[in-house]
Amino acid sequence: MPYDYILKFTIELSKSFNKILKEEIEKDRNFPLNFEFLQEKANKELNPHSFGGGFVVAPVHTPFRKIFELAEKLLKEAKRRTERKVNSVNWRVLSTDEESIIENLIPFDKPLPIEKGSFQQWLSFEDYYDMVDEYKEFSSSHIHQIVEKAINITMEIDDKVERGKKLEKFLKGMPAASADKNSLHNKLILDERLKDEGFIDLSRLFTLFELIRLSKCRKEA
Repeated sequence: MPYDYILKFTIELSKSFNKILKEEIEKDRNFPLNFEFLQEKANKELNPHSFGGGFVVAPVHTPFRKIFELAEKLLKEAKRRTERKVNSVNWRVLSTDEESIIENLIPFDKPLPIEKGSFQQWLSFEDYYDMVDEYKEFSSSHIHQIVEKAINITMEIDDKVERGKKLEKFLKGMPAASADKNSLHNKLILDERLKDEGFIDLSRLFTLFELIRLSKCRKEA
């Protein structure tokens, strides 16, 4: 399917799953997937019903077996990180038949719970989807410039807070930020969703920019 469709599909699949499950339970308390019913019958603590998903963005000629095996690995990571308590998703972008070198150089904020507010205080895939829409006018050249700087900072500095401070200083010095206080660059600096301990969390920024890039693609996955 086209790269940009998978983002919305992921959220709609989760919401549809939860909606249908709720409707069936309301019709019949003894519905086999009713968590409360199962908990009463079980002799051990159970987790609510949920699913883990993984998707791979790859060139059209990538062997299906490779995609399938990687997707299996990704969904297992998604379920493990969220303790199987909520619907979750993980993904990987392959630049060729091999995994992207970038994945090994920079941190990403994934796997993720799919729906807002579903797991602890984490940002969800749905939160990122909202931000993709808000920041979609960011030019590819500016994103490339920021990502390149962020990668250099990641390789130079180990402390997460100091990384955030240095990147924010870089963003403030960009011509677009200096020329317009309402620019997307300044919005990034102020956006609390991207912050951790008061400064931009580079893993969240990398994740946002990766999803923005996918949202703009019209190639077949």
